[in-house]
Formats: sequence, structure tokens, C-alpha cells
Amino acid sequence: MDKFMKHACMVVLAAVLLLGAAGISRAEDVDCLSCHKDMATGKDVHPAVSMGCTSCHTGVDATQFPHKFQGDKGLSAEPPDLCFGCHDKSKFTGKDVHAPVKMGMCTACHNPHRSDNRKLLVSLPPDLCFGCHNKEKLTGKHMVHPPVAQGMCTSCHNPHASNNPKLLLAEPPDLCFNCHDKAKFSKKDVHPPVAAGMCTSCHTPHTSDNKRLLLAEPPKLCFTCHDEKNFSGKAHQHPPVAAGMCTSCHNPHSSDNDKLLAEAPPALCFNCHDSSKFTKGKSVHPPVAAGMCTNCHEPHQSGQDKLLKAEPPELCWNCHDKNSLMAGKFPHPPFEAGMCLSCHQPHRSDSGKLLVKEPPELCYDCHDKSMMKGKDLHPPVAAGMCTSCHSPHAGKAPKALLEEPPALCFGCHDKAQFSKKDVHAPVAAGMCTKCHFPHAGDSDKLLRAEPPKLCFTCHDKNKFSGKKDIHPPVEAGMCTTCHNPHSSDTNRLLASNTPDLCFNCHDKSKFTIGNAAANGPSIHPPVAAGLCTGCHQPHQSDTEKLLRAEPPDLCFRCHDKNIIMGGKHKHPPVEAGMCLSCHQPHKSDVARKLLVKNPPELCLDCHDKALVSGKKDVHPPVAAGLCTSCHNPHSSAYPKMLVRDVPELCFKCHEKGKFTDMRRIHGPAKIGMCLFCHQPHQSENKGLLQKPVPALCFTCHRQSQFTPSHPHPPVQQGKCLECHVKHSSRYAFLLQRPGNETCRKCHADIFNGPHAVMVIGTGHPLSGPRDPRRPNRRFGCASCHNPHGSESMKIFRYKVKKDPYELCINCHPK
Repeated sequence: MDKFMKHACMVVLAAVLLLGAAGISRAEDVDCLSCHKDMATGKDVHPAVSMGCTSCHTGVDATQFPHKFQGDKGLSAEPPDLCFGCHDKSKFTGKDVHAPVKMGMCTACHNPHRSDNRKLLVSLPPDLCFGCHNKEKLTGKHMVHPPVAQGMCTSCHNPHASNNPKLLLAEPPDLCFNCHDKAKFSKKDVHPPVAAGMCTSCHTPHTSDNKRLLLAEPPKLCFTCHDEKNFSGKAHQHPPVAAGMCTSCHNPHSSDNDKLLAEAPPALCFNCHDSSKFTKGKSVHPPVAAGMCTNCHEPHQSGQDKLLKAEPPELCWNCHDKNSLMAGKFPHPPFEAGMCLSCHQPHRSDSGKLLVKEPPELCYDCHDKSMMKGKDLHPPVAAGMCTSCHSPHAGKAPKALLEEPPALCFGCHDKAQFSKKDVHAPVAAGMCTKCHFPHAGDSDKLLRAEPPKLCFTCHDKNKFSGKKDIHPPVEAGMCTTCHNPHSSDTNRLLASNTPDLCFNCHDKSKFTIGNAAANGPSIHPPVAAGLCTGCHQPHQSDTEKLLRAEPPDLCFRCHDKNIIMGGKHKHPPVEAGMCLSCHQPHKSDVARKLLVKNPPELCLDCHDKALVSGKKDVHPPVAAGLCTSCHNPHSSAYPKMLVRDVPELCFKCHEKGKFTDMRRIHGPAKIGMCLFCHQPHQSENKGLLQKPVPALCFTCHRQSQFTPSHPHPPVQQGKCLECHVKHSSRYAFLLQRPGNETCRKCHADIFNGPHAVMVIGTGHPLSGPRDPRRPNRRFGCASCHNPHGSESMKIFRYKVKKDPYELCINCHPK
């Protein structure tokens, strides 16, 4: 206001100086003041007075009294032309001229001589103005424009003329800016009426019943331009709008914010709304954090509660991708019903994702909390990570699951553990919850029941219980001790290949032999191949040791029954099915055939040890424990379980040619009666003979023939084999050498000189082509001598009593 007053004073001062300059005249002084002294007294005297009255009054005859005037008041010209003699006429002309000025009624406002008011005014504004202008219209209302109230009419109006309507000193808003700070009306966003200088489209310039000289109270005033339908008529109005408090949010002139807002949201909104409810928390809705309140809310009115632009979820789709959130076939019921705010806070939250509460407490508002309690909790459930499995909006699988099991489960669980060579059927079908509770359970691993009860929901219980012998892990329900419940690289979901699996419980050393030497321990081939279940039932059996069948039927699954039991003569243990009396079922510490012991110790468990040991001469196979080299341990077509019949059996070791290819064969050998002379196992006699020679020989040969009065010394000594071969020979009588060569062995001297008959220089012949007494034989030593013995001296073949020459007559007659 001070600025306005200073401006007004400067205008008045300039006018006075101009008028003073205009009042200077060279007219002749007339001492009018002698009578009209009051015309020159007052606070403000017209400069023309000091210039003499005739400067204006030229048509006055002062010699007469009352004076005689030429024209009105004796003026030299009619106003306003008279005034223009001093005052610049251009200042009183313009597009708009004050009516009194236009009519030349200068004295209607100004005293031409003197005044107690500035500018020679008849009275001070606004009273002067009220002489013509209706005071009631200008000052009679509740609010009066301060310049009007202070009578400062000329602070806005030129009292004479102006190029602006209403004699305004300047066009609004420039006129207004003389008092009002222009900066407040020229910010980034300017109200169109202000920008157009239409101040009086909203404000009355003089007086009003409304605050700020408004033409009408908001919102009625605002509705003169703005469509009232946009601000009223819907179900919900913003309280400031309903109360007409437009300027509580909008600056009516200009603002640095869009929409003429007094402050940028959310600061503007926080003038009424508690900022802590929108900004403090773990998570803040991005539009709220960005102050984008009107992204969701209508600022004036709405058909939706909370002035929302649309009901959720349609409102939410303005920012959130509807297609991605609703891509799943199985929507979360609150989401499907558009109940976004049942889970999310719209502005801020102390929980992530603007959630009303942190999961799982939020979920428990709808879901039964008791389903999440149990001895064992799924780790995501225990951690409240519901959305690690379930989509809060729409899932690809029932229950709003993010994915179908087992793909969902593989988000945490190693897929490789569930996709090995052999996969459990429920796992392959993605039926994880067939066995496991997804949230909580009273069994370990979230199982729906403890094994084996759980397993029996699919597997026939009768196959695992009720029989005579049950595998201890099966009986204890320890199914997963042997089987991987999900997948395995071995068949039947075994935790590892047999026999390694079995060795978790069974002592491996009893089933393996390591890097044994060729003559070291032996292992049953199925055991070596890990085929434990080839013989054993893995779960239960009606046979002891979980065997698939009682021996020998079990054994006949691999071993040929016809070979083992096809012989006429059966080994009693075999016939009784007592396979394990001789054989170990898994491994043996002896080299051959998984025998419980090495023969002959094994055989001696049943057979008398005295039969095979303790005598001087032991059959080498017997001594070596090679019982089965002669005997079939199971069955045989031959007595005594022999592998072959005698003598073929003997020929396995003994060269057959020595017994069959010679011209002369010992009778028992010829007919295969080896055991007639030999013991099969042991003997007190060399060569395993049944009896010592010559007693053995006497079994067939008459002893009397070998016990004459004059026996051959070797015969007398029982040295039959000094001359004879035991089994066969190329020579007659099984002799070791032909004829005389046998004799030469001992009687070489006989052959070195004349024999017997000295009168003949060469002696008696010792050999010849024919024996005179035995025409079918050659002549030799045995022609005269009996090789075994004789009743005659010199073991002569023929009777000789006293003189050796008596023998001669048998060939040489007298």
C-alpha cells in the first residue's frame, strides 16, 4: 500500500508543477484579492491566482460592483479549453475520458482558485467521487478493496482520461501489479483469467460480500468457468470440494505446480492427510512415493469410495500388467474377486509388497492356521515364504501354485535327485503331495504317514508282511533304508546297487574276497555279480533267510538239476537237499566250489578219516584232497559216486596205453578190475596194493606153484615184480624183458661162458628157435628151468633126483 501512496503522491506533485508552470502569465495584475481575499487562501492555491485573476477572467469589469461579466464568470474561454491554456490537453484525452472532463466540468471536481485539498479538489476522494458514483455500490459490502476503502481511487483510475477502460491507469493485471507482487501471479502455471489479465472476472475491484473481493464464494465462482458436473453429483466428493474450499488445494492465480496446485502432491495432500500413514513403512506404493496421488484418486469427486478413479482391480491395471498377473489358470480367490486391498495396503506398509501383514500371518486371515502346524514344517512355511510356492494373484497350477509339481519343487530341491534312471511313479507324475504334506506334518520329511503305512497306500501290504521270515528293515518299516523314495540310478529305486546296498547292514567281508590269488577264496557268482535278490527275497519269504525257495530247488534255478541229480547213485546230502552242508552260499575261504572246507576235510565231516589217512601209501589224489577227481560230489551213474567206471576213471591219471596196448595184459587189468589189486584211497602196501606181493598174487595164482622145495630165490623172497610187469607187457608171462633177457638181469655170468656141458667147448646152447618139449615155444632158460621153483635141484623143470644130467634125457634120449 505504501508503494501505491508514493506513486499517487508523485502523480499529484507532477500535476501541481505543470499547473504552476501553466499559471505563469504576463497579464496585467488586477488587485481582485482586495475583495476576494478568500480566493487565495487555503492549503492548495491555483497557481493562476498568483498570476492574476485576469489570467483566466478577461471579461470582468472590476469597476462595477457587482462585477459585470462577459460570458460566464468573465472567463476568457469555456472549460476545458480555458484549462488547456495551461494544462496539456493530451493528458485529458484518450480512449476513455472521465465524463466531467469530457463535458468540460473541471470545476465539478476542482476548485479553480484555492482548496484545502490537494489538486484543488472540491473534496478528497472517495467523497469527491461519491458525488457522482454510488457510494453504496463501491463501499457498502463486507469486503472493500483497500485502495477504495482508503479513498485512493486515483491509484487505479486516471481522474481525467485513459486509453484503458474504466479510466484505469493500466490494463489488468499490470495495474494490479502496482500493489500485488507480480511474481505471485506469473509462476510456471498461470490461471487462464490471470494470464489474460481478467482479474475482474473473479474479483470485484471495489467491494464485495465475499473474501478477497471475489464475485462469488467458491465453488460457485469457479463454476462460472468450470463445469459444476465435474465437481459434484457423484457418490463421493473430496471434502474440500464439497466444502467449496477450492483454494485449499489450488492457487487461484499461479503456481509452480501443475493444475495451479498450492503444493505438489503428496505435500499438498499431507496438509490434511497424516503423512506418516503414507511415507513411513517398510514399503511405500511407488505412486505414493512419487507423489502421484491423482494416479489413483480423483481430486474432486468419484463414483468410487476413497475417490478412486476406478474400483480395484481395474484401477490397479493402470500400472500393473493385467495379462501377466492373470496369466495363470488358477487365480487366488481374493485376486479373482478384485479384493486387492484385502492383502495390500494402498499407500504404505510395514511389510514388503505393501502387504497388510507379513506372511504367513496375512494368509491366516483366510487360511486355517492349524494346517501349518505340526512336528515338521516345510522350511518355506516356517519362514513365512508362502509366495515361494503360491502366486498371490494367479498360478499355473491348482491352489494358485507358481508351477505344477514337481517343477515347483525343483525351485528348491535339486532336480537331479528326482530325475535319475529309475523314478518313483508319483514323482514322475509330479504327485509330490501324494506322499508329502506341502505345509506341515507330524512325520519326518512332511510325510503324510510314517513308512511303511505311507507306502501301503500304493503298495500291497500283503507283499511285505504275513510270511514266515521278514527282512528286518521291512519289518521295522525302514523302506527308505534300501529304497530312494524319489529316484535312483538303480532299478527298483534302490539307494545303491546290490551288493553295496546290502553291505550297509551285512558284513562285506563275508561276501567279498578282494584281490585273491587263483588258489585263494571263492565267491558265489551271483554274489560276485551283486545279484543278492537272485536267491533272496528282498522283503519277506516263507523260507528261512528270505530265500526264494528251499535248497535244492533254489539252487536248481541256476544249476542243472539233471546234471546234479541225474545219476543213479546220489550223494546222500544232495538227495536230502543239504546243499549248504558242503557249500557256502556266499563265499568260501577255500578255492573251489564254495566248499565249506577243502576236501578231504569236508568229506571227513561225514566219512571216516581212517579210510583215507594213516596208512603207509596214500593215493596221491586222496593225499591232495582231490576227492572229486574220482568221485562226483552230487550224483553219478557209477557206484561209489565215481566220476567214471573203473578202469576209465583210473585212466584219467594213468596212461591207458600202458594197460591196454601191450600184447600181454594182466588178467584183472584186462577186465578193468583195478580195485581187485589196488586200494582206491590208501594202503599199508606200496602201490596201494590190497595185499603185499606175493600174497596179493596168490589171490589168483595158486600159492603151491610158487612154494616148491627148490624155489627161485626172487619168488621165495616174494619179488614177483623183479621179473614180471604188473599190468601189461610186450612179452609172454608179463615179463619185463624177453625170454633169456629176464634171466640175464641176474645171471649175466651164465651168459659169459660155456653153460653146464663142459665137454663141448661152447657149452649147452642157451637159446634156440624151438623147445623140443614144448614145440610152440622157443628154447631158452625156461626150457630147462622153472622160473618160479621146482622139486628138482637147480629148479629144473623136469624131475632130477641126484644127477643134473638126468635132465638131459628129457630132450636127449639115451
